[in-house]
Amino acid sequence: LQISDPYAADIDELIWDYVTRTNQRNTRSGRGVKLVFIDDLEALLSQLDTEMLGRLSWLVSFGPAAKTWVFASFDARRFRQVDDQVFQAFGTRVVGHLPALRFTEYLSGLPADVTAALSPGEQFCAQIAGELVRFWLPNYEVSALAQGWIIDL
Repeated sequence: LQISDPYAADIDELIWDYVTRTNQRNTRSGRGVKLVFIDDLEALLSQLDTEMLGRLSWLVSFGPAAKTWVFASFDARRFRQVDDQVFQAFGTRVVGHLPALRFTEYLSGLPADVTAALSPGEQFCAQIAGELVRFWLPNYEVSALAQGWIIDL
């Protein structure tokens, strides 16, 4: 387990390391699954230059073929701060409650009435293979340590 601050000076090196290891897993048979969780995607993106944005997009797009999965969260109210190339690289979106706004369908890929009907903080849904899949979360407390950090498992 590795937890990294997205504002750390070496965040570019961390992303480059993920890309390198994923590329090696593509050319050799890597064992196991690599999970990268990014909490507060817009905070991370604000620290990256154009080259690193491209590498992160590559990791999101091509990582799954090498069993490297990137999960990210961001505040939908600040979606314009998220680089569109990175945003579009995420093929599956697990979405929570979104009010019926004009950008709701763009963010979620789902009809606005579906996301508006979800219970905030408890219900989520995603479109997977053309089917709407719903998720319910049990009550839990979020550790302050996990807020706004990159967690690598």
